[in-house]
Amino acid sequence: MPRTATTGLTPAGERILAAAGELFYAQGIRAVGVEMISEVAGTTKKTLYDRFGSKDALVALYLQRRAERWRAFVHEHLERHAPEPGRYRVLAVLDALSAWNVDATRGCAFVNAYAEIGGTDHPGLAVVRAEKSWTRSLYVRLLEEAGLDADRAAELGLRMTLLHEGALILMTAGEVADAIGHARAAAAEALDLAFGDEPAAHESAAHGHEVTTAPRAAADAEPADAEPADGAGRPTPADPTHAAVADLAGRLGVDAAAITVAAVQEVTWRDSSLGCPKPGMAYQQMLVDGHRIVLEHAGHRYEYHAGGRRGPFLCDDPQPPASVTTSRGAALR
Repeated sequence: MPRTATTGLTPAGERILAAAGELFYAQGIRAVGVEMISEVAGTTKKTLYDRFGSKDALVALYLQRRAERWRAFVHEHLERHAPEPGRYRVLAVLDALSAWNVDATRGCAFVNAYAEIGGTDHPGLAVVRAEKSWTRSLYVRLLEEAGLDADRAAELGLRMTLLHEGALILMTAGEVADAIGHARAAAAEALDLAFGDEPAAHESAAHGHEVTTAPRAAADAEPADAEPADGAGRPTPADPTHAAVADLAGRLGVDAAAITVAAVQEVTWRDSSLGCPKPGMAYQQMLVDGHRIVLEHAGHRYEYHAGGRRGPFLCDDPQPPASVTTSRGAALR
């Protein structure tokens, strides 16, 4: 493991840093004093100052340790779920963000820290700025690896970063249900415009895998004033199966021909969660027309949901729809 700013601590130092990290994130930097940290860590204030010098230095190391953990988490997620260059590797950053924030009740630790130490000479500010710069650089690099030239990658990378950071704010302060999912949908649209409507050859869901979808001409023939299924701005795609297969193939790093479509249903969801609620989140009560798609690979089932402007997205804890209009494929079980 490479040596970093937070490796090489003594056992007492590690306990202090771990306790400080939990307390700073849960309660805020200013609300937590060195007495509380020392008590939780089972040590003394003298030991804390001997190891870290000051509370400000401890805060900076807490942020640095969290940044290291986040970057390692993203790298592992990309290598496992989207190892090949392409648009799905870019989107996988937002998937990693969603997975990281499952238990993150207070949102982004770096934004929270900036709210408390911004406008000062606190050493933690450099860590916060470096983390946000790293996020933007990551998107730019992945876009260049996907085939965009430097200028286009820089421009689109900034947009991806704005979606990424905006989702972090709205998921907590804005209380927007599935803010990261909305950001991912917007990012996918931006990538489609940048790369063209069809995925690149190594990303395509075709590869000999036959999926019945509505002809593009039929979708283009929708009247301009057609009412969207959920009033969100456009009709739900006639059949998002192709996109779901492509997404799962990208996540698993396999050829789309290895993905089996077990079932596709035209459904009506009960609320804006589209049958995929997350604990602690509030959703608008509404009926949304959409699709439920069940895919299989290597003995595992994966359920995708779509509706309105969202989807298809992978649902980890699917709930039943309000009603089912039509079905095809294998029966759901």
